[in-house]
Amino acid sequence: MRLPGRMARDGADRGITLVEVMVATVLTSIVLVTCATLYLGSLRTTKGTQGRLEEINDGRIAISSMGRTLRTAILPSQLFDTTSVETAAFIEATPTSIRFYANIDNANNAIGPSKVTYSVSSGVLSQTVQRPMPVADPTKPVYIYCAPGPGCVVPSKVLARGVVLSGDPIFTYYDALGNKLTGATLTAAQLEVVDSIDISVTVAKSGVGGNGSTYVLRVALPNHDAVVRANEE
Repeated sequence: MRLPGRMARDGADRGITLVEVMVATVLTSIVLVTCATLYLGSLRTTKGTQGRLEEINDGRIAISSMGRTLRTAILPSQLFDTTSVETAAFIEATPTSIRFYANIDNANNAIGPSKVTYSVSSGVLSQTVQRPMPVADPTKPVYIYCAPGPGCVVPSKVLARGVVLSGDPIFTYYDALGNKLTGATLTAAQLEVVDSIDISVTVAKSGVGGNGSTYVLRVALPNHDAVVRANEE
């Protein structure tokens, strides 16, 4: 006859059965799969949030920068270049690009108006700024610009990436009465009467989903208004 103590020791020495090992393996696999799913979901959420913040930030900075510079659009003759034959502050204007004279970085008119261009290529919104060549006689300024090329480097910087061109214009032009100025490229007569501009920029980052983030800004042109008032007087 076995003693009760001996029976307890035999049960304790029995070890782990195959069924117990399989159950433990299945439970461990379930826990690992759950943790991996939560981790990957968290990564996707974080990436999407980061992409959305980049969309918002890029669009906000780009439209703010363009609006601030466009408000300085000016005729060279307004900066004492009496020899200028330009009749409009805008050199070229289309629904997706614009080129104009801007009175930027020009304290005391020491430099003169710069030629600023905004354009979109392959989803990249860029800005170029070409300053005039040094004035020979500061008392009689004549603003001359070199032809862009190897000997005439025009600085360029990226304002935003992932800009969507879905058929809607980035730039919409209006005259002083609020009439929309339309056309694939504005004519010389239309350029002369541009009084305000709507800017609409949509930025959509890859992998974020949705239609992207859109910013819209109406820009009035105070320098042009000054010219109109002077002509009326």
